[in-house]
Amino acid sequence: MVPDIGRGSRTHGLLVYLYGPGRREEHTDAHLVGSWDGFAPDPGRDTSPDPDPKVTLARLTAALDLRVKQAGDRAPAKHVWHCSVRTAPGDRRFSDEEWNAVAQRIVHATGIAPDGDPDGCRWIAVRHAADHIHIVATLVRGDLRNPRLNYDFNRAQAECRRIENEMGLRRLNAGDGTAAKNPTSAEKFKAERTGRPETPRETLREAVRRALAGAEDEKEFFTRLHEAGLRVKVRHAPSGDALGYNVALPGDRNRDAEPVWYPGSKLAPDLSLPKIRRRLADGTVEHTATPASGGRSDSSPPARERRSATAIAERAAVLLDHGDDGEAAAQLVGVGELLDAVVQTSPAATRTELATAARTFERATRSHVQAERADTRALRSAARGIIRAGGALGRGEDGGTTAMLLSTLVLVTLAAAHWHSARGHAQQAHASRQTAEHLRTAYRQAATTPMRTLHEQGRALPTPNAGRTRPPFAPPYRTMAYERTVYRRKPTPWPPPSPRPSRQVTTPKPSCDRPSTCANSTPPQTSMTSWSGACAASPTSPPTRAQLPTARRTTPATRKPRPTAPATERHQRPEFAPSPPLHETAHHAADEDPAGWPSARRTPRSPWTTGSTGCYGWKQKDLDREMTLVLRTTDRPAESTPAQPVLPAGTDPLLQLAYETQPPSGPGATRCLSHPRELALRGIPVTCTACRARRDWLLINHGRNVWVCCRCSNQWLEPEISRADFDALIAIPDGTIYPSVEQGLAALGFDGAFAGTYLD
Repeated sequence: MVPDIGRGSRTHGLLVYLYGPGRREEHTDAHLVGSWDGFAPDPGRDTSPDPDPKVTLARLTAALDLRVKQAGDRAPAKHVWHCSVRTAPGDRRFSDEEWNAVAQRIVHATGIAPDGDPDGCRWIAVRHAADHIHIVATLVRGDLRNPRLNYDFNRAQAECRRIENEMGLRRLNAGDGTAAKNPTSAEKFKAERTGRPETPRETLREAVRRALAGAEDEKEFFTRLHEAGLRVKVRHAPSGDALGYNVALPGDRNRDAEPVWYPGSKLAPDLSLPKIRRRLADGTVEHTATPASGGRSDSSPPARERRSATAIAERAAVLLDHGDDGEAAAQLVGVGELLDAVVQTSPAATRTELATAARTFERATRSHVQAERADTRALRSAARGIIRAGGALGRGEDGGTTAMLLSTLVLVTLAAAHWHSARGHAQQAHASRQTAEHLRTAYRQAATTPMRTLHEQGRALPTPNAGRTRPPFAPPYRTMAYERTVYRRKPTPWPPPSPRPSRQVTTPKPSCDRPSTCANSTPPQTSMTSWSGACAASPTSPPTRAQLPTARRTTPATRKPRPTAPATERHQRPEFAPSPPLHETAHHAADEDPAGWPSARRTPRSPWTTGSTGCYGWKQKDLDREMTLVLRTTDRPAESTPAQPVLPAGTDPLLQLAYETQPPSGPGATRCLSHPRELALRGIPVTCTACRARRDWLLINHGRNVWVCCRCSNQWLEPEISRADFDALIAIPDGTIYPSVEQGLAALGFDGAFAGTYLD
């Protein structure tokens, strides 16, 4: 429910409009639903023997203006108070009695006619549509004094919020008084009459924001305003110092043929000259965008600046999550400037969507949290660099870096929404979420051409050994995450020294007659194999006895009681074996695929267990290398993975990528049963900044805590479980398998809280 309050001086003219046909014949069945005494004449429902609407309208006008005439010169110049109250589309229709109750509550809340006050102002409520009413009052009380209408709009807004809650209407986000001024009805009608797509106020607000994005000083800011084609008028003090500025659109004139000037503070609260000077005080940092490690040194200037801005935006997301309020509010202002800079240099295909995103995020940059003396030079310098680099193409490296920057800005806006929601900023949080949706749409548009190009280049690559079948659990395409997992592993002695005599574990399934550490073992042909170098299985081979290193206990023996696993479950756990050194992994990869692709992907993690097989890492004190989960072999023959069909060229590139990288289906497929979903910290999906992995995360024991680590060891997150609880996980030889992490922690008695959760 939205109230809209205005003032005027002609009671009769307003009543003629309310009871008339309207500007587009939209007024139907105009009639009174309430009045100050319940007996006011109604021109729309005149029941006299000889009804005349004009006569009845004159009587109603005289009744409303009675006390205004009695007050004489003491009456205010604009004595007509007009408030329209409208319900949202989709809300139920109110009856006349319900609208009368709403009108009475509004005039009571604003001080027009308080309940129980016989000297309240005279008022009426007119209904000429199904979804709104108009309240008209004259601002002279019965004792000929003026009513106290301080903050009448805020009071009406608060009362409408209470009415929404009580009557089950659609609830709007409560404001905090920091929003920009909306265009008036006169400005909207003028824009429609002159054929403008938006009002001059909105056009000027956006132009001033774009001129401010990345500006180094006040002089450059005013120069950009002139270059944008705006009329600029600077107000100077007698000393010559600038006090403020006004802007106007060329061709926008009033009835006296004079330009319609708008002060900066009337466009938005943060566009006044003093606040702009405060933002420009720190200036910008002159820097040269350097290509990322391994990137091309001959990149185009737009690509270099966008790549540099991506790293700066990622830091802003971290500060929004972990910085103090003042610093986070300053980062939001800087992100707004970065968005404005991207809009000015983006290709035409994404410019409209990005302009909408920047205009929406403008609301999220202002709140009652003051962004004072926070360092935003990095973001402002990134915006300045993007503008100086010029327009970016929608293809090639420019298109790829634009898509990369937009994907990072999506995460930043989601972090902004979380930050505002935690502080009760409803409108700002809603604006941030809307911005994220617009940026997602722009990302899909920007990523279409680069993704199609990469797809075509990938299909054009030669495919050696095309006749051989890939193991059913290998990923369909090579990814950077898996390449780094294989080729960045440090060479270590093999087999590793065991901290104590190894125990022998016999696998129930057939395997070769040589130990898994045999250097001459043949690659698997009929079964699944992990990257640890386990030997192949054949239908006629005897069971393999895999050697497993045993971890020492480093904590007191006092443990929390844990449930005893059923006998049927104790033998169903997977086994652990250390990963092989680099040369062995490369040897097996060369035997399997001349192109360098490993014979099988890393085996997915098993369900959560409370025994020695339930952890996702090993104790650093005993073995300073990552442990790999080895599943038992099966007699199932190898299956060929069917070729993935290619979607049409014009479809969503995100859906295409997700479709191409999904695990194969069928009886031979192996899926992660414990964590098949994305890792999210505080509701935000986590992406590794180095390898862009979103699903490949490990729980690794490190020092006194268990840490969450990217599979490639590129990104470390917060400690999750204490050392004592982790030691308890590997203390029991025979563990019980639980279907989820939560149930396993409950069985352990762990009462802590995870910072990371897996989204459905």
